[in-house]
Amino acid sequence: MGSWAETTDIEKMKFALYAIKNAGRRHAMAFTLNLAPDVERRAKIDPDWLRRKIVLGVGSDVPLLIVFDAAPDTDRVHLHGAYAAANSDDANRIDCALDAAGGEWAAPRGDSYKLLPKVLGEESGTVDGWLVYLLKSITAAGQVVAGGPLWSMTNPARRAAKALHEDVRRAVNIASRESIHAR
Repeated sequence: MGSWAETTDIEKMKFALYAIKNAGRRHAMAFTLNLAPDVERRAKIDPDWLRRKIVLGVGSDVPLLIVFDAAPDTDRVHLHGAYAAANSDDANRIDCALDAAGGEWAAPRGDSYKLLPKVLGEESGTVDGWLVYLLKSITAAGQVVAGGPLWSMTNPARRAAKALHEDVRRAVNIASRESIHAR
C-alpha cells in the first residue's frame, strides 16, 4: 500500500470519512446544506469563498469534509459532507454555523430544508455508501461550479485521515511481508 502522497482523492475521502466517524462516534454527522440563492450564485463562481466561510464559522479545529454538488435537473448548487463533534452541544453549534453559512432564505418554509444532518454510518447509510454519494456529487458539481476545488477537508480531518491511512498501510504491508515469507 502506497504512502499518503500516493493516495488518490477517492482514498483520501474514504479515510477522512472513517476518521470522522471514529473521532465523532455517535456525534459524527453526515449533512446536506442547501444554499440560499445569493450564496449559491457566489459559490458557483468562487467555491473557495464558501469553504472559507464555513470553516471560519464551524472552527478550524473541527474534523470536517465538504463536497459540492449540483442538482441534475436544475443545476442548483448545494453541499454535502461530514463532521465530527465532541458532543451533542458541539454538534448543535456546528449545525448552527453550517446553517448560517448557507445564507438566509426569503421564505420561512426554506429553513426547514436548509440543513439536513444525519448520523454518519447510521441514518446516512453506510460510510462507504455516503462516500459513493459524495463522489457522484463532485462529478455533478464539476459541470456547474467554476474552478476551485470541489471538495476539501479541514486540517484536523486530514491529520486523522493520514493517521488512519498509516495504521492501515502498516497492517497491510506487514501482512504482505508475512505472506511472502510464508511461501
